[in-house]
Amino acid sequence: MPYKDPEKRKAYNQAYSKQHYIDNKATYKSKARKNNIAYITRNREFLDNFKLNASCKLCGYNKCAEALDFHHISEHNKEANVSRLANESNSLERIQEEISKCIVVCARCHREIHAGMAEQADAGDLKSPSP
Repeated sequence: MPYKDPEKRKAYNQAYSKQHYIDNKATYKSKARKNNIAYITRNREFLDNFKLNASCKLCGYNKCAEALDFHHISEHNKEANVSRLANESNSLERIQEEISKCIVVCARCHREIHAGMAEQADAGDLKSPSP
């Protein structure tokens, strides 16, 4: 029912929208789940391609994307884990922003960096390639 008074119209629309959501909650949740799965799949494919194209900065390994890690150059500017951002359906821009703070290293070299066996200086300028 149309209302000429803007306040009544606003209240009616809010009540209608709320009731519509309640009546169709399962549909809205199903669509949201599908969209989240699509975003996560897109993000994972992006990360896999990025890692394979970048290869390990220390030894050059690039056979398996799952064996390559993102290592933050400085822990001080780290805001999140790259894999967590991808799995939480964040935007590619947000993921690329965090990747710009990292280098790609294989799992073995990554463990050696954290154990103090490999120095980050071995990676040259320590800058990751542009996405």
